[in-house]
Amino acid sequence: LEWIPSQTIKAIQRLCETKLEPACQNGAAVPVGSSLRHLTLQVISATFLSLTAEESDSTFAGLYLPIVDESNRRVWHPYRGFCFFMPFFWKHLWYVFRLNRYVSHLIRVRWQERRQAEVLEYKDILDRLLQVYETEFPGETVLPEAAVKQFRDEMKTFMLAGHETSAAMMTWALYELMGNDSLRQEVIDEA
Repeated sequence: LEWIPSQTIKAIQRLCETKLEPACQNGAAVPVGSSLRHLTLQVISATFLSLTAEESDSTFAGLYLPIVDESNRRVWHPYRGFCFFMPFFWKHLWYVFRLNRYVSHLIRVRWQERRQAEVLEYKDILDRLLQVYETEFPGETVLPEAAVKQFRDEMKTFMLAGHETSAAMMTWALYELMGNDSLRQEVIDEA
């Protein structure tokens, strides 16, 4: 948990430099909701998998956000989950497959890096999970496929469950601050 504040500060600084400051200069609108979705994914990806912000945006967000969008559509239109004759059904499965393959690959690569390392360092949550596995099963040189799938699914659950709620909460908080001058001033004064 000690990594999250520093990752969050870096992500907010990037958001300010890449979106907010240019918008102040040219008066352009900033898509706050999608910007905060990317910000939370960047923080979570860095904390759990040591992904850079660029890698998070180009791969992780590109694979995950379409899954969330279709899942949200299925909340209001549950029949979408059974429309195997429609392109969106297969597109959703394709994104899930690609995300699973991507996260599994990251886990396997990290396992191999740990096997070859002279001194083990703990960069992120994945390293902590692998450390526990190594303690439970000492001497294993190959990470079984069942363990890869278990780690992958648990990593996705941790990472992705908190992402959407955090982004939504921050979006609503900013919305409320923009409509309440005295509260906004309190936040500015405290900052």
